[in-house]
Amino acid sequence: MILITGGSGFIGKAIAEAFDEDVVSIVRRGDSSGKGKCVQFDLTQTTKSNELVSQLGTYKITHIIHAAAVTPWAAEPDFSDDLKMAKTIAALTRELQIRCVYFVSGWNVYDMSGKPPFKEDTPLKPIGEYGKSKYEVEQYLSRSLKCRLVNLRLASVYGPGQTSPGLIPNLTKTAFQEHEIIVKSSTTKRDYLYIGDLVNAVCNILKLDLGDRANVNMGSGTSVTVASVAETIANICEQRYGFSVRIIDESDHNTQTVTPDNELDITKAQEKQLLHATQTPLRQGLELYIEWAKNENIF
Repeated sequence: MILITGGSGFIGKAIAEAFDEDVVSIVRRGDSSGKGKCVQFDLTQTTKSNELVSQLGTYKITHIIHAAAVTPWAAEPDFSDDLKMAKTIAALTRELQIRCVYFVSGWNVYDMSGKPPFKEDTPLKPIGEYGKSKYEVEQYLSRSLKCRLVNLRLASVYGPGQTSPGLIPNLTKTAFQEHEIIVKSSTTKRDYLYIGDLVNAVCNILKLDLGDRANVNMGSGTSVTVASVAETIANICEQRYGFSVRIIDESDHNTQTVTPDNELDITKAQEKQLLHATQTPLRQGLELYIEWAKNENIF
């Protein structure tokens, strides 16, 4: 059986839905929005890990997918909580004799001063507090776990189920509410991975033995500009929903404040048949996200 942390979050919930009855999700206390079997527990409470072990003792858990994390868009993000959660995960692996932990990391652990796409052996130089936290958890788990560890370094994930802020939700929301999109950094490029493709890859990777320590990039294999994303959203609004969207470019091309391109090299994932060449095209993914968001009254 699989244990998933962050079971009420965007990625954790999507993965849990794919496993159905073969998964137990950990959600925060007072949160009942997880899928399937749920255990309510605050993973930052490292001194109470025995309590969690007792709750999980009735399940024969073999693998952990650690998708719980402090997000940059939280009201008051305390990234030190990520390391606390990692310590609880380490305790669980010892007490429950876990075979492998899959940590949901991200592209922002890499040194992106070079030319993309970035491979798994690219030097690490985390970007911002969020990237530093991902890096620190990777390092801690590598030192502390006796079982196998796979770091899943994700590109920018999007799709149905995403309620947190992000470029695609933000642009879509203003397109529907204001009939306009303001672009702040039109030439910035991002590698967008559709949530369904990520879930399929995670389901496949559980069948593989990648060794004691492994890093795997998961992305789309290409990157597109923010301007292109805005144009595609505007086109979908006009063709499918019958209204025009004005795009306003307020980019300051003389000031570079963000990483220009986060494209990941996904050769390894493709060779392992985790990701395929026939991934969900960005336009199709955007159409699916927008339709879901409309049905859920997200905007």
